[in-house]
Amino acid sequence: MKVKCYAQLQSSAAPTGLPGVLGAAFPALKRWANMLCANGAKRREPLKSTTIHHAIGLRVSRGYSRILRNTAACALIAVSLAAVAQTVRTHSLVGSQAPGFIRRDLAGQSIALGSFRGKVVLLNFWATWCAPCQQEMPLFSGWQREYGSRGLAVIGISMDDDEDSARKLVEKLKIGYPVAMGEATLGERYGGVLGLPMTYLIGRDGKVLARFQGNSDLKSMEQKIRAALH
Repeated sequence: MKVKCYAQLQSSAAPTGLPGVLGAAFPALKRWANMLCANGAKRREPLKSTTIHHAIGLRVSRGYSRILRNTAACALIAVSLAAVAQTVRTHSLVGSQAPGFIRRDLAGQSIALGSFRGKVVLLNFWATWCAPCQQEMPLFSGWQREYGSRGLAVIGISMDDDEDSARKLVEKLKIGYPVAMGEATLGERYGGVLGLPMTYLIGRDGKVLARFQGNSDLKSMEQKIRAALH
């Protein structure tokens, strides 16, 4: 599964502000896009002999060029709407029950998120090729040792395609918490994991308390963990 590695600041706010505005505007944007694309599809413009010459030497009629422009505009709108929907969907997890899952970790042990109810869970999506991920993971191991007795449970989800690569990195970094392999379906349940690292802080009641993406402020993350453990 191909996922980009972000280098952006932490984003852990509740679904207000920008996500709330985008969520409210999304239906109107979608209607506008549908109307624009539909009008472009209905338009029947006569082909003319006038041509435009491209650098590669192709001759495209003016009528066809307009069709291509309309198609490109619709495609751009579709991509933009998908990005808006992704932002709203991901932020909407904060304050909601974390999506449950059952996986087997790299040691062959079953990991069921529901079995961690009553604990504070730090759920980290990562990959071997993600440099910020490799910087965070040893620190997460330290937090597991320091706060584990107080109820912290760190769970790693590798989004790599190759389990052997994930296993080798886990062994190299001496990761002291369970790591399981993820895939597109699990990522989609968490709003679509399009950038790594992506980390969710889940409270003792199973609700998502915060979301962290990219090069997060790890001190702030630790403070939120401490607050959740009280």
